[in-house]
Amino acid sequence: MDAAPYSLLDPSKIFSHVIDGVNKEYDWYVRADDDAYVIVENLREFLHKYSSREPHYFGYKWNFFVPHGFADGGVYVLSRTAVEIFYQIMKDPKLCPEHHRAEEDQEVYFENR
Repeated sequence: MDAAPYSLLDPSKIFSHVIDGVNKEYDWYVRADDDAYVIVENLREFLHKYSSREPHYFGYKWNFFVPHGFADGGVYVLSRTAVEIFYQIMKDPKLCPEHHRAEEDQEVYFENR
């Protein structure tokens, strides 16, 4: 089965679970491919400079599809506030239509710009 048409399905369920089920237990959320390697201590040190109360979206910037780039799907990090904003955008069909334009990492960028 081609997963691309269903690429936003998993993130929508994940963000829904984070908002409805985790109850503000965490400040940052990391999305990583199963073959990605994250050095948590380095990530923690990097994130320490930023407030999770502000909408932050970090990852490797690709510029293939948009002028300012988007965070690549290998690994990206969202602050709690960014997850909350993304979740609200996803619930609005005017802002997040049900058709899928791109891979999941690109979809997250397009919905958050």
